[in-house]
Amino acid sequence: MTTGPSPLSTALDETHDPPLRPLPAAVAELLRDVGAPLRLVAHLRAVHDVAAQLVDWVGAHRPELAVDGGAVLFGAATHDVGKTLHPAELSAPGSRHEEAGRDLLLARGVPPELARFAAGHASWDAAAGVEDLLVSLADKAWKNKRVPDLEDLLVAALSRAGGGRPGRSSWPWTSSSPASARTRTADWPGRRHIRCGDAARTIGPPDGRELSDGKQLDPPPHVSLRLGHNLEPQGNVGPAPRGVAGRTNQETSPMRTLTEQDIRNSFVNCSKGEAKRLAVPRDLESRPWGDLDFLGWRDPGAPDRSYLVTERGGRPVGVTLRFPASQRGFLHRSMCSLCLTTHPGGGVSLMTARKAGAAGREGNSVGLYMCTDLACSLYVRGKKLPESGGRFEESLTLEEQIARTTGNLAAFIDKLFD
Repeated sequence: MTTGPSPLSTALDETHDPPLRPLPAAVAELLRDVGAPLRLVAHLRAVHDVAAQLVDWVGAHRPELAVDGGAVLFGAATHDVGKTLHPAELSAPGSRHEEAGRDLLLARGVPPELARFAAGHASWDAAAGVEDLLVSLADKAWKNKRVPDLEDLLVAALSRAGGGRPGRSSWPWTSSSPASARTRTADWPGRRHIRCGDAARTIGPPDGRELSDGKQLDPPPHVSLRLGHNLEPQGNVGPAPRGVAGRTNQETSPMRTLTEQDIRNSFVNCSKGEAKRLAVPRDLESRPWGDLDFLGWRDPGAPDRSYLVTERGGRPVGVTLRFPASQRGFLHRSMCSLCLTTHPGGGVSLMTARKAGAAGREGNSVGLYMCTDLACSLYVRGKKLPESGGRFEESLTLEEQIARTTGNLAAFIDKLFD
């Protein structure tokens, strides 16, 4: 049976003419991994698009100013990623997402010079760099919010680069009008028309709005982003469901107890002979099934192999995994893409799984960073503590964190059958 794109894929990919710029591929994958709410994805796309226009303008009108455009775009695309951990701040004031977002990015290997935007986008001062100011301005301009002190700081930086006097009188986005002293912006990047299902709203400076210092805004272009009819309602700020054909809401409960034969019969990406020979845990009866969302274990006889069994469509599905034997140094920290637990050294590994069916026989595989011991269920529930690692403080309930973990796993399993 053919299934349509998931709501999250729609939010990331679907556009109308003229389209919003796509998010950087690495950012889009990160948002999928952490189960970003749809409302957050829509916001990040809008801010990223405004930031891209700002960078283009600066490059064209102030080429002497060295601006790291790539950093600005990454910062705009990830500045609110911490709201995946504190989703209540999607619709209410709060700053907990700022530090949480930076820490989340750092744990996923993002360099500090890029992760900083998540923590600093809501505050600025004279010491802020141009890149930081551009990200902050994009986060305000997209929703028609004027912040004079922020604009003054950016104007001063741009004016200094052009040899002019800092101040609004030298605001570089205007051109003098021979008919009057009033100037008008030629390329205001703020106004956007966003569709969320049947609801639509326009954001940005209203047409012909006169500014306090005698400037007036030109009617800006409209850009439409349609997120489809499955966008979560405004009151639902929890993580988006993951995995089109994965576990249903009823299947987010802990796994049922499995027998050795259940496990051997469940594997979908190896031969029956391999499934018959692989090492199955001998302590199945004592496993904490009530706290498991999936069963995972390492092969004691093959240090580069692991296995997991989850439920898909009401039946067990087993997957063989491989991961590199060499591990990172103890000082390096990584984050599991399933449960968002951070570990030092080799506590997180890139697990690769051969695809099911003909695609797997042709050598195609998919991969995901997971806890090396596959104890994600226990880390989420606080039943096991990572060695010198940790879990982020989140506003999500335990049930929501469990749903996110099982959803991330479901999305990974779905890829085996693509």
